[in-house]
Amino acid sequence: MSKTILAVDVGYGNTKLVWGSARDESCELLFKSIAPTTRQIDDALADFSQPMDRVAIGVNNRSFLVGPEAYLAGSTSSILDKDYIKHYEYMALLRGAMYYMMKKSGTLKHKIDGLAVGLPISNFNEHRDALLKLAIGIHTLPTPVGMRSMYGSTFDVLIDKVLVLPQPIGALRNFAGNLQTGDNSVSLIVDPGYNTFDWVTAYGMRPDMQRSGSFDGGVAHIFREVSVQAGKTLGIGVIDFVQCEEALNTGVLSHKSRIYSFEQFKGIAEDAAAEIVNKFVSALDMTRPFDRIVMAGGGAKFYVKALRKRFPDFEIIASSDSVMANARGFYAFAAGLLD
Repeated sequence: MSKTILAVDVGYGNTKLVWGSARDESCELLFKSIAPTTRQIDDALADFSQPMDRVAIGVNNRSFLVGPEAYLAGSTSSILDKDYIKHYEYMALLRGAMYYMMKKSGTLKHKIDGLAVGLPISNFNEHRDALLKLAIGIHTLPTPVGMRSMYGSTFDVLIDKVLVLPQPIGALRNFAGNLQTGDNSVSLIVDPGYNTFDWVTAYGMRPDMQRSGSFDGGVAHIFREVSVQAGKTLGIGVIDFVQCEEALNTGVLSHKSRIYSFEQFKGIAEDAAAEIVNKFVSALDMTRPFDRIVMAGGGAKFYVKALRKRFPDFEIIASSDSVMANARGFYAFAAGLLD
């Protein structure tokens, strides 16, 4: 009987989940790591023909909205705390990932044989054991709407085994398909997330944690700079980070029924990214050169230009779907251990 495996990368900015191999997009999902509280334990929208794509998840007698459209509930603030896993919102997002695996696959599972999750390098040692205890065991989830007539409004799922990994290690494992057997070339995996800027150096598939590190330098720091400057220039006050990210991507800002050009603020984002990259280079151990830089994480695109300027002679690999790299690598690790 095949094993049920779920990989979840609960980041400060996005939650990514993978429950199938070979990059099958039908077995992957991404949603913002935003979990506003709600009074509804059950999904009151379920009776409508087109309900919102979100679900109410219960944690310690509180309820949180989770999913692709949870941010539409009004709260767009992510938790930027090094003790993130201690917040109820973290558990809500983790359980939300379990729920969406069931919903999207159309199959209710009472047991997940292997769950792979990750932590930033900066607090991996501090929080690894706590995350293991948090994730393993029984979780009560709402039943997807189409299955409630058979299973009732809630069901329990047992997490049998949990694998906790440093986040960039997932990206390294995801990149491994590009390496030849026995390849001992040196790769620098750079993983700028929402709050932290992580990196790991690896010889082939062997990570060297002594040449790896992390600091607070994720895209939230870029968005903060842009938000303040754009708000002052346009005279509209502080712009929330969700709006800021969308405006940087599209070049226009929609704010209170007005449209503003946002192209002028992309330079501020580039300057902020360059400052973070300079801090990274200062912390980087260059005692032995590396052969390539591999970009991972949802914030990768904001740093590529600055990295290419600092490392003009290096191959820099940055795929358009780098945001899923850690979760895909987590899945590969868990699948290999359970085979």
